Amino acid sequence: MLFVVLASAWISHTAGLSLALGGFLAGMMLAETEYRHQIEVVIRPFRDILLGLFFISVGMLLDFHALWDELWVILALLVSMVSA
Repeated sequence: MLFVVLASAWISHTAGLSLALGGFLAGMMLAETEYRHQIEVVIRPFRDILLGLFFISVGMLLDFHALWDELWVILALLVSMVSA
């Protein structure tokens, strides 16, 4: 299972795509197999840790200078979404 994800990530990286896309595609393929329930049982203890790691890594990608430069546009979009 882990080998499938790593191999898919490596193949996508070799093709010029991101590692995450390869891992995502492998996860989608494994989710459609007959072993999906076994995979869920194995992954369940790590789900919260991996989810936290995902959100931390996405948060680290934020460019605060770009957010500050576009503050008024962001605030206008936020107000328009909240008021709708």
